Amino acid sequence: MKLFSSIGLTIASVLLASVWACGPGAVTAWAGEVSVCGDPDFNNDGEVDGDDLADFDRVSGGGDPCRRGSPEEPVEPVCCDSIDFNGNGVYPEDADRDAFLIVLAGGPCPLDGWTPIRQTGPTVRVQPGESIAAVYQRLQWSGGIVEIPWSSRPGGVYEEAIKWPDQESLPYGNVAFVGIAGPDGQRPVINVPRGGAGARPNASNIRISGLHFVARDAPFGIDVQGDVTNILIEDCIIEGGAIGIQVAGNTTPSSMVRVRRNIVHGHRSPNSHSQGMYVSTAHTLLVEENLFFDNGTPGSDKNQTMYLVHNALCQRNIENNWIVVMTGSAGIQARGGTYTIIGNVVALANTGIGGGHPMAYDAVRPERTVWTAGIFARNVIADTRADAPAQWGACYMLGKPIEWRENVIVGVARPWMSSVDQGGGAAAVPIGDVRKSGNVVKMERSGFDWLGKVQELKARKSGEWDSASWDTQAVRVKLAA
Repeated sequence: MKLFSSIGLTIASVLLASVWACGPGAVTAWAGEVSVCGDPDFNNDGEVDGDDLADFDRVSGGGDPCRRGSPEEPVEPVCCDSIDFNGNGVYPEDADRDAFLIVLAGGPCPLDGWTPIRQTGPTVRVQPGESIAAVYQRLQWSGGIVEIPWSSRPGGVYEEAIKWPDQESLPYGNVAFVGIAGPDGQRPVINVPRGGAGARPNASNIRISGLHFVARDAPFGIDVQGDVTNILIEDCIIEGGAIGIQVAGNTTPSSMVRVRRNIVHGHRSPNSHSQGMYVSTAHTLLVEENLFFDNGTPGSDKNQTMYLVHNALCQRNIENNWIVVMTGSAGIQARGGTYTIIGNVVALANTGIGGGHPMAYDAVRPERTVWTAGIFARNVIADTRADAPAQWGACYMLGKPIEWRENVIVGVARPWMSSVDQGGGAAAVPIGDVRKSGNVVKMERSGFDWLGKVQELKARKSGEWDSASWDTQAVRVKLAA
């Protein structure tokens, strides 16, 4: 097992400082989950700090799990916790240190399996001829579970959105909207009305799972807006709008938003930005184990599969996603703030993964510059499109600091691009503190069948999961060999 270096310790200190800056409550449990991960106070000294990471690395490498003082000044031994941090019985492994780093910095414990329903209250099922809104309003005070069955509509198609009532004084949170699949695993379809969103949570503790949003004449599939927290989007298909999923707070950032195991594709807008996912004014975000493909408008430079706006906000975790760009520009743009971007596969893009962006730089008032900090590790960036103008792999600037570690970049004309390398106006943007270690670069194309992989993954029915098929690290190991 490779250990974190002092670079990792520095990054952890930055992540810790940043997540505490998110304000009180940023490190509380997510959506009522009972964490299976260990305590981030790994060394049991009563403080959560960079010493915990140093001790975790030391013990993982075979060091003494207990602090015993010196022969001259012996002390009662104080022992560290188990290095099986994610509780799966396998250790030492990369997944343990990834989970430790995420939890250390205030993120949620990565889950194995589907997220349990945590909402409390009665369970009510939408009946034929009954609207989703009518059922939801019956739960306005108690909260509960709204079951949306495929069988209650012809062909499983609902010609309505999931709407939140306008009465702001009523407590419409603590509700789970759960699709009940059809006989062949089909998710119920939400045909998004023109100009709107398939679901727009403006209350906290909301779950949206097992649904298929079709937004061909609408700007958003799911639009998380406002000062909300504890939002889960899981096991959905989201297709056809301008933006698949938007997360955007107001005066207070949206927080604790988890997006996992969804299929997001086919988003287009000839007139404005077009993304699979757009994030602004949001922190404590986890996007994991999703498939994003074919997002963005061909021929436009306003496209990203995942666009994380340059807010100086913390703990945006992007992990183990398959991102096959095909038509748009960038795979992941992490334009400012603090990130862990780990284990993603980005293929057929114009640019792969960006850390920092020229628009975050303020040359007139440098104190307003939004820097980027975090770890970009064990990602695959492969086979930029031959017709793409840029063909950049990893792009970086404004690091404070950024660590690129153990990534594999294959079949990319320009594997590394700093602001200086880009030239033009970007050349004036400081690179900052950017560190690279253990990365593999190969210039030849990978030969991997990315479109075939998309077809394999998109065929997943509601509630199905095949860990081997969705494993991004198997591809990384294969391409690095």
